[in-house]
Amino acid sequence: MERQDRYVYQYYTDPWPHAVVDDFFPEDYFQQLRKKFPDVVHPKLKDALFECAYSRDNELTAYMQDHIPWLHEVFKDAYVKPYDKLHADTVFASQSPGFEYYIHNDMPSKVFGILVYMGDTGEGTRLYYGRTEDTYAKTVEWKPNRAMVWALSEYDMTEGQETFHMYRNLTGEIRDSINTMFRREYESNSVKL
Repeated sequence: MERQDRYVYQYYTDPWPHAVVDDFFPEDYFQQLRKKFPDVVHPKLKDALFECAYSRDNELTAYMQDHIPWLHEVFKDAYVKPYDKLHADTVFASQSPGFEYYIHNDMPSKVFGILVYMGDTGEGTRLYYGRTEDTYAKTVEWKPNRAMVWALSEYDMTEGQETFHMYRNLTGEIRDSINTMFRREYESNSVKL
């Protein structure tokens, strides 16, 4: 499956550089991906509360890897440096009712992130200026096939370049998304961080 040639997106700098893309996956591919969740992720959450589960897919990872040039285009005015060697790490992700992942910043090896909301219902991603709830900035609202795309801070994590965010599932249904992290590849010791 080839990715779309051009995305229509809204670009934001507050609280940190990110974009929102509706209809991220072509509709037929989106429906195909949605059908995989009950088989590959949901069994891990059977009768669970406050839990999350992940499953990797090599075909989907290859599809997402092709987005690297587009990501550099979207964030050309952001603080992110162009990296020649990036690899995608893509997972089907599901959270059971009651699950909450605390306010956190991304790992230094991560350069870009793409999160696509897959289920019919869910809660969006809350964005923050800092590590505490009183620094709440906004929520990227849930909509099926909506992607939140962001560029991450430089390796030194200098002040003002954080990407504090959190997600949770306060619904009675499983929250499904596809998460891709684009990380730098270090050749010196062949370790991918």
